[in-house]
Amino acid sequence: MKTVQFFLIVSCIAFLGYAGYQNREQVIGFFIGEPKYIVQVGGVKIFVKIADEPHERIQGLSGTESLGDFEGLLFAFDSSDRHGVWMKDMNYPIDIIWLNEEGVIVHIETRVSPRTYPKTFRPPVPARYVLEMNERMVESFNIRTGQQVILPEPLSGQSLSNYGLVV
Repeated sequence: MKTVQFFLIVSCIAFLGYAGYQNREQVIGFFIGEPKYIVQVGGVKIFVKIADEPHERIQGLSGTESLGDFEGLLFAFDSSDRHGVWMKDMNYPIDIIWLNEEGVIVHIETRVSPRTYPKTFRPPVPARYVLEMNERMVESFNIRTGQQVILPEPLSGQSLSNYGLVV
């Protein structure tokens, strides 16, 4: 009888281990929240979620209560354009940075208030990425147009689960 119990326990552990490995991103998300990636801007590391699907870009930070210190949302678009940002259903002001294909800052809007809705903010030139972070980050860390931003590896066309993941 003890041999059967031992076999059942070992089998269950093996199955859970295999299932957990096969679904590791979902397991990580369940226990510690969504995966975050690192963006380096102005010498500062910002932990970001990547919005690279249409429904994620539409939702953005709308409805969220706040961003943690050194957290943000990085919008990754399929191509460069004058992608607009508005403050619909936002609860706090943010700084917005537009980046070109190479990750160079092409435009910045600071301290954008939720009260600006329905105004849409756009860069004067095409951009591929938009980084939203807490207000005053641009000012506090002297972030300027023309600076190079180090983007996470997934944005070079690789799988998001293989590069730059921070949990």
